[in-house]
Amino acid sequence: MSYQREQQIAAIKQAIEEEVAHDYLNQFIDAPYIDEDRILLLISSLAGQPYTEHEVKQFVATAMLIQIALDTHEKVTNANENQKSRQLTVLAGDYFSSLYYKLLAGVHNVRLVGILAEGIKSVNEYKVMLYQFDNSDAETFVGHLKKTESAIITKFMQFFGSQPLIRLKRGTAFV
Repeated sequence: MSYQREQQIAAIKQAIEEEVAHDYLNQFIDAPYIDEDRILLLISSLAGQPYTEHEVKQFVATAMLIQIALDTHEKVTNANENQKSRQLTVLAGDYFSSLYYKLLAGVHNVRLVGILAEGIKSVNEYKVMLYQFDNSDAETFVGHLKKTESAIITKFMQFFGSQPLIRLKRGTAFV
């Protein structure tokens, strides 16, 4: 990976960290995990596109905040957590959701909003399938899990016409 690409990833990660930083929430819940590999895939899917560095940063940060919000909601459990911690985890997920809506409004791309909303819908549908799973077919379970984890990035890549990465992804652990 080039130095320039590493710097781009670091800048986007820092921007996301700054967006999700919240003093009160940080007292009670862990900071969200920001997946640099996911950032790299998102950036790569925009290669050769006529977008400014700022637009790329906004698009990638938006998709990452969606994933962070979804992942944060997944952390809510009933086991060994006090009620305040559970409530704040839900609140944090909602807060991160509001951040991606704010960024989406700033990119002025209504079609992207719709596509990412489809991705969120897909994630939630696959999660329901996972919860309904009867443990009889491990291959089906793994397939739903892969689709749950890759729905946002898949929709993003399709929107930006990143076909080579989509084909690569189908042959690997993403879909």
